[in-house]
Amino acid sequence: MGRVKSKVRRVQRKSGSQKHHKPQESGNVRSPRVRGRSKLTMDLIHDHKLIVADFELLRVKARVPETSGSPSEATASNRLAQSLREHFRKEERLLFPLISRYLGPPVCDELRRECTEILKIAGSIGEQNSPLQESFAQLEMLLQAHIAREENVLFWYLDVRGLAEDAQNAADLE
Repeated sequence: MGRVKSKVRRVQRKSGSQKHHKPQESGNVRSPRVRGRSKLTMDLIHDHKLIVADFELLRVKARVPETSGSPSEATASNRLAQSLREHFRKEERLLFPLISRYLGPPVCDELRRECTEILKIAGSIGEQNSPLQESFAQLEMLLQAHIAREENVLFWYLDVRGLAEDAQNAADLE
């Protein structure tokens, strides 16, 4: 993670600016940016919120004795795993190419390893033989670290440079 921050600082020094650039608006067309965020990063942040909500729902269902081990707990586990898979596919298609291009492949490799580990643990929660409390704690820690890294460092960098908006526009054309 330190590599990402130091690379971002080097890019900032080269560009001579650390301020958010404001998108230009023409006529009545409004920019998709909200408080300096691009449409792409806002969409990914929204996904993060849904994933956290799915995780909390699963945690509640696992704590309630009458739903623990029930089909509703399995449904919540499947829902979390599905949300994670969809989100990671979106990142793979839109976010990782940008990160790889501007911050280097090692950063993407690290994010992919995190995604794989998160999915592995989320899948193990649905299994009856896994130590539940330990899995929840580990998944919570990984999710928090992954989301914080993306939202506070990577998304910020892409938005400051105007790169995320370009990627979203290219994806909209596909």
